[in-house]
Amino acid sequence: MLPERPPILLLGTSERVGSNWTLDVLRHATIQHNEPFRQQLGAEHPYAPLTSSSNPDEAAPLAPIVAHWVDAFVLGKYLGGTHVIKETNLYFAAERFLDLFSESPVLVLSRSPLGVASSFAQGDLWRRWEYDSVYRRVVAMTHETGHDRWANLVPDDSPVASVALTRRSP
Repeated sequence: MLPERPPILLLGTSERVGSNWTLDVLRHATIQHNEPFRQQLGAEHPYAPLTSSSNPDEAAPLAPIVAHWVDAFVLGKYLGGTHVIKETNLYFAAERFLDLFSESPVLVLSRSPLGVASSFAQGDLWRRWEYDSVYRRVVAMTHETGHDRWANLVPDDSPVASVALTRRSP
C-alpha cells in the first residue's frame, strides 16, 4: 500500500538553475535523489532522460536488472518520508518518466538565460559536458509527433553555444 504523499519532482528549465541550492534548502525535511534516472539508466532505456528509445518495452529484455531497479526505485519513493527527485533539465524528463509519478507535484526552477550562459562559459561546460550532442537530441525530439509544438524553441541550425543555451521562441 502506497502512502498518500507522492514524491516531489524538481525540474529545471536548463542546467545550472540553482537546483542544488534548492535541494540544500529542502534537505532537513526531505529524502533526496539527485538525477537518479540520468545517472543510473543508459540512453537505451525508455525512462532515461536522454533516451534514444521509442518503445517503452525495450528495456526489460535488454537489461532485467535495470527494469528491477526502476520498479524498486519507484516503490521506494513512497516510503519513509517525503522524497524529492531532481532531474535538472525538464526537457529531458521523458513523458514515461513523468508517468511513473503522475500524482507528484512538480516544482520547475528557472534562471536568467544570461546567468546560465555565463555559468557555462566560465566552466567551459558546453565542451566538457558535450552539449552539442545534447542540443542535437533536443532538436530531434522536437520533430517527433507530440513534441513538435516545441520546435520553434530549438531551431534545427548550428548556433554558437551561448545562443543554444538561451534559445527562446520568437
